[in-house]
Order: sequence, then structure tokens, then C-alpha cells
Amino acid sequence: MKADLLNPLKVFTFSGDCERTPRAALIVEEGGRSRTVFRPGKVKIKGTGLTRAEVEAKMLEPGDGRITRRSALAVGFGESVNARFDRSDLLFTVFGCQIHSDLPNDATFQDNLLSIFLK
Repeated sequence: MKADLLNPLKVFTFSGDCERTPRAALIVEEGGRSRTVFRPGKVKIKGTGLTRAEVEAKMLEPGDGRITRRSALAVGFGESVNARFDRSDLLFTVFGCQIHSDLPNDATFQDNLLSIFLK
């Protein structure tokens, strides 16, 4: 069997990775009640023993403002990016420096996409 018939799906990933992108919410206890927080700025730091940087590190990671780099690459938590690529079907991955909705309008994105289509 031909090698290209073994895996007919060709995956190309285009994403951004310059924006701090939400990756997790925090559940905080306040006055005996639980509250889910989606933005680091909404977490009351005083008395938690955490710094603002630690809270942001738990809640944000590189992405395009909507999709994290790890999500674009289908990398699970606790999984290394290198391990993911060892078993990946990705043929081409490009990370630009645009927010999610602006990626299709980016000249570099368009050039890379056209290059793929012309191959």
C-alpha cells in the first residue's frame, strides 16, 4: 500500500501565539461560597498567598486570544509538545502574531496558505 494512502488526512494548523489566552478558570472560596473566576484580574489576591503573576500563570497561556497554542496543537495537560509531535498527523504548522479574528487577514497567513494550496 502506498505511504500516502495509509494516512489520507492531511492536517495544517494556523494559529496565533502572541496573546495571553484563557486556558483555565479558577474556583475560589469567598465568605463560605464558591465562585468561578474566568479572568485573572477578577481574582482577589489579598490573603491567598499567591502573587498576580502566579494567578496569571495558572489561568493564561500563549494563544490567539481565543485558542491556546496547546489547544491548536491538540496537546493535553501534562503532555509535552514534543511527545505530541511524535504521534502527530500535522504536516504544516504556522503560528502568527495576530488575534483569532484577524488571522485570515494577515498577509503572512495568506502567503503560507497559498503556498500550501499550490503544492
